[in-house]
Amino acid sequence: MPVTVDESFTLTDDDSIASVSETFRRVCTESDRIASEHSLDDTGDHHRLGAVSVRWMYGHMIEELARHAGHGDILREQILAADG
Repeated sequence: MPVTVDESFTLTDDDSIASVSETFRRVCTESDRIASEHSLDDTGDHHRLGAVSVRWMYGHMIEELARHAGHGDILREQILAADG
């Protein structure tokens, strides 16, 4: 299991679309479980902003998911263009 964010981008021979998808589903389930224990007005510490609400965290995660999904789409288009 990766220890740092940078290490999480390094694939091994054991990684596959299925294994990465399963890990994603597993961490989403764990995240949902943790979030269900809190109200939208509960707060947690952000490393730069200080206290932020769970509501803010949800909004931020939606922004990040949308941003990175857009990056994936760009990569997909470049792969398709390279293949002709």
